Amino acid sequence: MAIPSGIMEHWNPGRLIFGVNSLSKVPSELRSFGKPLVLTDQGVKKAGILEKIEKILKDSEISFEVFDTVPSDPPIKVIEAAFYNYKKKGCSSVIGLGGGSCLDAAKAVALIASTGNSMATYRDGRIVTENLIPVIAIPTTAGTGSEVTGTTVISDEENQIKLAIKGRPLAPRIAILDPTLLLGMPPKIAAATGADALIHAMEAYFSINSNLITDGLALQAIQLISSHLRAFVDDTQDLEHAYPMLMGSTIAGLAFSNAGLGLVHSLAHPVGAFFHVHHGLACAAYLIPVLEFNKPDCMHKFPALAGALDSSKACLPSEEASHFVTSFVGILFDNIGIPRKAQDLGLNGWTVHEKMVDDAFAASPTKVNPRKASKEEIRTLFNSIS
Repeated sequence: MAIPSGIMEHWNPGRLIFGVNSLSKVPSELRSFGKPLVLTDQGVKKAGILEKIEKILKDSEISFEVFDTVPSDPPIKVIEAAFYNYKKKGCSSVIGLGGGSCLDAAKAVALIASTGNSMATYRDGRIVTENLIPVIAIPTTAGTGSEVTGTTVISDEENQIKLAIKGRPLAPRIAILDPTLLLGMPPKIAAATGADALIHAMEAYFSINSNLITDGLALQAIQLISSHLRAFVDDTQDLEHAYPMLMGSTIAGLAFSNAGLGLVHSLAHPVGAFFHVHHGLACAAYLIPVLEFNKPDCMHKFPALAGALDSSKACLPSEEASHFVTSFVGILFDNIGIPRKAQDLGLNGWTVHEKMVDDAFAASPTKVNPRKASKEEIRTLFNSIS
């Protein structure tokens, strides 16, 4: 093994509490945090998940408040409304309950509550360094991995961008990983979020900032997700598949929070900001085009990736392994009903705005992608879904 030059660092976020019915641990974790504001959405409420945590908190005689109207890709105005609720009700901690949007909203509210800064303060890329109020993240999808990342992504509708605010203090103090909360989720959501989690792991694996630790995490996540995603989409009531999907998503989050992502996410964020496509679907549409684009600069990493997808393929030559990986991903996405063309994504009259190209070119994930991309190459990649 070649010894890498330079000194590396691996950052671990807050505590992870995981296992069946681990939601029951919330009261004991809250004792020193004070009154929480629970941020969630209507889907979580209708699924009965909000009622579960409300009962647990009431039975433990813990006072709390609820803000249950977090939309997908929450805009700044929603974060401000949630913070107003937090302040008015005298809260001192935040619980994010739901998918990535709810977890990101919880982080954003904690940021405003702790610093007094508006979201606009961070448009220039300012890094969060201040200590924040406690955040407990409880994911109900697998997923964004937001429960272990020092990033929150908020929609800046005024500028038509996804505002990615970064800083280690944004990582939740505690993440509760209870696979029972995933049971019964809509198959389409399971497919889109599962694809997102798989892509997190793959992009972390190919990142120029990857290392032995992040590669190990990424490959483990890829193995878990690729082995269980199709079966979980087929039956989201099956705990045997929900648990490895949730753990795979979190492990992928641990990988990319250190190694970074890549061009797939640089492309997906502007598509989401301009056309409001689900983030997981936007990522899935660009995975294979970006893999093909990256191949010349990372061919040596494909055999191990092929082995994570199918252990019998671990010894394939690099070129053959790369073909296997793209074929595997294409078949998997087809099997779970993931659309990969603009028309199938509902993007009628699809066009690439110049600002999309500029935003993707300047995005942080582009800087750690294994192959450098010019603006013209990024425009070509955007149009690969035409």
